[in-house]
Order: sequence, then C-alpha cells, then structure tokens
Amino acid sequence: MPTLSMKTEIHRDVLRRLADSRLAEFDTLRTVTPPHYAAALYLAGYAVEASLKCAICKALNLDELPVIFHIHDLETLLFFSGRYKEIQANAVVWASFRNIQIAWNEKLRYTDPLAVNVVNCARMNLWLNDPISGVVPWLEARL
Repeated sequence: MPTLSMKTEIHRDVLRRLADSRLAEFDTLRTVTPPHYAAALYLAGYAVEASLKCAICKALNLDELPVIFHIHDLETLLFFSGRYKEIQANAVVWASFRNIQIAWNEKLRYTDPLAVNVVNCARMNLWLNDPISGVVPWLEARL
C-alpha cells in the first residue's frame, strides 16, 4: 500500500508545467480544423488534476507528489489540497468545479468522439478559464 513517504519523481514544478501544457493542448484540439473535441475535453480534466496535485505538494510542503495521490478523483484531490472549504465558499468557482467533475473523468478516453461537440468544449472552457468563475485562475492564484 502506498504511503505519504513514498515519493515519485514528479516534482511540483513539473506538475505546474503539465497543467499549463494540458490547457494549451485543450485549446489547440478544440480549435484546430478539424476539431478533436473528445480529446480536448479529456486533456482539460488533466489540467485541473495536475493543478490540484501541485496544490497538494504545496499544502504538504513537499517538492514531489507522494505516490498515494496518483489518483484521478478531482474531489479527493481538492480535499487533500486543503482548498475544499475555500472553493465551496466561492459559489461561482464551486459551480464550475462541480461541472468539471460531472463532465470529466479518466474514462473519457473511451468516449465515442461523436458524443462530444463544440458546446461541450465551450462550456469546459468557461468552467476552466473564466476570469471570475474559472477553476484554473482560482487555483493558480493559490499556487
């Protein structure tokens, strides 16, 4: 069983760069011709996941992510980041986070690409990047 003392080679700075990269990939895939909406949506969730894992490292004052946090459950990662109550107190960001949770999980990689469209990606973009209600700006301000 993994423990907190079992570190990985994933440094929190790398997690931050991964989050930025996944956001850029989300943007590219949803706007390229032809668009790849399902792949874009899939990578968007990993941007949030990487940011939350970076926040966990910060909360635990660790440079590397412990193995025990190699999970994909966004709400669990949010809880261990120490930001759960704080995000809940901000109604619009909390609503965006909950919408991301509903729209994304790691099994999205098996979703029929025809089941995801421009509307799904536009909503995800709002939930991620809106300056007021977006989860990404909210998290970045706390990293």
